[in-house]
Amino acid sequence: MDLLGIPIDHRLRRLIRPVRPIDTNAGDTDHIQILQEFGTSLKIGTRDYLATCDLSFGIEMARPESKGGVVVVLLQPHSSQDNSDGFLAGKRNCPTINAISELICMASNARLGFDDVSVFDAIPFLDEKVTEEEIIEKAQGVFADMIKAKQPEVVISCFKTKTSNAIIQNLRSRKIGYSFEFDPRGSRQLAESGLSLTRVNALHPSYAINYFPEYSCFKRLLVLEFVKAFTLWQGNWIDETWMANLRHECHEQAKKLCEGI
Repeated sequence: MDLLGIPIDHRLRRLIRPVRPIDTNAGDTDHIQILQEFGTSLKIGTRDYLATCDLSFGIEMARPESKGGVVVVLLQPHSSQDNSDGFLAGKRNCPTINAISELICMASNARLGFDDVSVFDAIPFLDEKVTEEEIIEKAQGVFADMIKAKQPEVVISCFKTKTSNAIIQNLRSRKIGYSFEFDPRGSRQLAESGLSLTRVNALHPSYAINYFPEYSCFKRLLVLEFVKAFTLWQGNWIDETWMANLRHECHEQAKKLCEGI
């Protein structure tokens, strides 16, 4: 049994259990409407910024409309992403999204697929070429509003961004190998904002599969954190010594890469 080109650790396999089905009685939220209204209003200068295919792609990523569940948060779309042939083609040609799809299926013991889990961008619709602070802050605010509307039970944080928004400050990922269990203050601040959720710190999938695929520890960490997230959604998780060791290994390797060692 392998994933992302590596075998799944046998110690994780026993933790992977069939997850509960999506609660269709929880009711729908308006997070899709919030996203769509922002996308259709986007203009930079005198030109429309967002193509219809990119608007549709972002909306499909953010489904389902149901309340609660698990949400995966990435940073923003990349300028190289081509959605002109529709959602399925765009998804198929994006290694990051394919990785998330595989991770969801694995962590839920094949009970859930990509369509069952919302994937948000912390800076929706704006790629890395957009640098105007005002529109970026507006996009971040839209993301925060989507989180408040969705009310997820678990958030897998795969993004980092500068922001003055308190919700995003507490949701953004920390250094590789960090655990949000060491941040009770952030949990309290999120609760004060009306959010009762569990955060799981994860690296961006692209870091492991596109930038440093030769280091298998990053892929193993991604698998671990997704299993942790879906197990927490079921209600119970106990960290083990080998997990702490893996996080430390990844932290040290990331530090070496950053320092150019």
